[in-house]
Amino acid sequence: MTRDEVGVAPMEDNMRTTTLRWFGYVNRRSVDALVRRSETIDFSEYRRGRGWPKKSCDEVIKHD
Repeated sequence: MTRDEVGVAPMEDNMRTTTLRWFGYVNRRSVDALVRRSETIDFSEYRRGRGWPKKSCDEVIKHD
């Protein structure tokens, strides 16, 4: 059986929907909430480890 026959959405669509739902929840929070305060932290002084750089939350939301 395939996903089309069963009527189940692809996994990428489910993950995208979940991410955007979480983003909407965070955006509705007040600016003083801990989750929203983390948006304004400047991480430019921290060094990342070796390897491929991880995407930020903003990059994921823009892609979705």
